[in-house]
Amino acid sequence: MPPTRALIVLLLAAATAAAPTHAITPAQIDEALQAAKSWLKEQQYTEKDVGKKIRYKNRQGQWAEYEVKPEDVGAFPMTYKRDVTYYCLPNLHTYVVMDTLLTAYEAGVRDDTVREMILKALQFMWNVKGKYQRKEDPNGKWAYWVRIRQGKEVASAGLTAKFALPFFRARKAGIIPDDLWREYEPFLKKVVAWLREGPNLQKEDEGYFWIDYPDRPGGAHGITDVTSYCLRTLLAAGAPPDDGLVLKVVEWFLNHQDEKGNFYTDPRDTGCPYPLYTTGHARAMIALCDWLKAVREAGKERELKDLVERVKKALKRAIDYLLSLRDPKTGMWGRGPLTEYPPDYGSTASALVALLRCAELGLIDPNHPAIVQALDVLYRQYQEAKRLRLPFYWYFIRSVWSPELRFRSQTLATSYALAAFALAKKLGIGKKVRRWKLPVHPVVTLPALIALLLARRR
Repeated sequence: MPPTRALIVLLLAAATAAAPTHAITPAQIDEALQAAKSWLKEQQYTEKDVGKKIRYKNRQGQWAEYEVKPEDVGAFPMTYKRDVTYYCLPNLHTYVVMDTLLTAYEAGVRDDTVREMILKALQFMWNVKGKYQRKEDPNGKWAYWVRIRQGKEVASAGLTAKFALPFFRARKAGIIPDDLWREYEPFLKKVVAWLREGPNLQKEDEGYFWIDYPDRPGGAHGITDVTSYCLRTLLAAGAPPDDGLVLKVVEWFLNHQDEKGNFYTDPRDTGCPYPLYTTGHARAMIALCDWLKAVREAGKERELKDLVERVKKALKRAIDYLLSLRDPKTGMWGRGPLTEYPPDYGSTASALVALLRCAELGLIDPNHPAIVQALDVLYRQYQEAKRLRLPFYWYFIRSVWSPELRFRSQTLATSYALAAFALAKKLGIGKKVRRWKLPVHPVVTLPALIALLLARRR
């Protein structure tokens, strides 16, 4: 073979090898999706668990015992049932699993297993007892979920929205039958009235937002987290995207995004007991995605054109900021600054859900390298956990300085992974295993073209 022709062959081979490829296939996406769904089903408390006594270590590190009650049916733990920490008990964070299960359902995972999990979890949220309960206001017009402390009931905007949102989404998705909806609807209508009129709604010149409690405005995770869920609840309940209150809340988000693109900026966010730097920002993105989706469904893109463009610009900046939080070595996200919170699979999955929701709206390529790499990371972790026969696949890391709680929130991490893989499947990620095209890098492309021209001259 002449030297010039050999050079062309070598350069083209290098170009082909350097061409972008998908690191995950549709079969792998579906495999991980099914594994996440099956694992979550095993963790949900059911009627068979009622009366069982669970031995666990409480917050003081002492052994304690908990008997599963009828009202616990449908709840999920934060960790997993076989865990021995207090996070293995039925937990209020069932709302996270509900949010992600419904995202998976809306993305096309509409089988009986998911439907049954959702209906059971709604039952738990409706019947929740203890220090958090469902209550009606004495005025007869409002309703909410409350925190009970020292015998005093305090309405929580965050808990109310997080618990009410799944009811509206599940009804819209056709999951809640008519007879159950007749039981839920009167209370939920009063919830909407309280969110619109109650004292937790704050009105400022820069927009409207909600505080969690009067004595603790940011609640556990900050006012951005609370406001994200409240906005989503109003939209899910049927508020039109051009509703006056809704527009004021959208303005609040736009006015509180910083120059980096971060939504999670309020001092009542970063100063709350459990700040969620990555997930809090991602939840704001999802709330604005819900608004854009509502605009599209209502056919009001032209009427709200200017605001739609502002929201899209804000989301593109939010995407860039979220991508900047990735660990460049692993392609993963952490709960917060990487100096304090190492990368973990739960934060990575929650960031993926936000990015993929934006991809549904055309704001980012679903096959963006960061998205594909993160999905591949989750899949490889699932494979490794399965090989090692671990009792869970994915998890959050609370802090490098808390070794006893280093690996936690496995149920929440798995639910985010389920939603991420469901959205990836819907968007067709990984369908093309290889794209044959020359890379854009001139190091390979230019020599190949020059060699080709020389060969033709000869």
